[in-house]
Amino acid sequence: MSGALDRRRPPPAGSPRPMELPAFQRFDLDNGLRILVAENHKLPEVSLRLIVEAGVAGEPPERGGVGALTGRLLTEGAGERSALEMAAWLDRLGAAFGAGVGYDVATLSMHFLSDVTGGALDFLRSSASTGKVGVIGFCSGGRVTLMVAAKIPSLDAAVNCWGGNVIPAPDRINANQPVPVFEMLPDVSCPVLGFFGNDDGNPDPEQVNKIEAELKKHGKTYDFHRYDGAGHAFFRWEAKSHRPEQAADAWEKVWAFYAQHLGAGVKATASVG
Repeated sequence: MSGALDRRRPPPAGSPRPMELPAFQRFDLDNGLRILVAENHKLPEVSLRLIVEAGVAGEPPERGGVGALTGRLLTEGAGERSALEMAAWLDRLGAAFGAGVGYDVATLSMHFLSDVTGGALDFLRSSASTGKVGVIGFCSGGRVTLMVAAKIPSLDAAVNCWGGNVIPAPDRINANQPVPVFEMLPDVSCPVLGFFGNDDGNPDPEQVNKIEAELKKHGKTYDFHRYDGAGHAFFRWEAKSHRPEQAADAWEKVWAFYAQHLGAGVKATASVG
């Protein structure tokens, strides 16, 4: 029959679809872990994935299978929660939590909606060695960090890296941001560490002064650091904005801040965009 489909041959390949990947930010921790952050605001979802080079290939011959067993046990209760309690907690959050060990890496992942971030932080807290949780945010994530510090009383430490639009222009007030984060500062309930470049335009030094004055006015615990010769995003090692000396100094202050407020064995920290 004319035009009949010939199922003996695969159909011709179509034209490749365009694909745009979000920009990634990369940070290397002193303990060797590398953090990659990609922002995509199309969905109100947070996805966390930890990948560690600790697979079954490194098992001693006399302990074969211990890696796979460890991976399975990670989801069978952790910290203060049994397996059933963990499952019930995740069901209430509508979150997914998984762990696994492959040949050369071990993975731990968690996915949840942004409006249950508080519950997700509590879940992380239950498996943290110190029982405390901190958050760090960059650019718009710095603004969200201040919002989280004001909205989630159980947070223990917050690091704001040049968070912009904390004091927004009038035309930025809309349905998605009806209340300026600046007006939430009286409700901040945990210590705040802040980093800013004096050459930044958003936030500029005058805005930083106002944010600091508001925190001071309400008796909040905060520590702001400003750097000459640095602008926006001076942590970004791959960008022209990178300032290695200022970034190295700031990272040392981040770890000291977390050690003070979360404890030496910091395990539960969340990164916001």
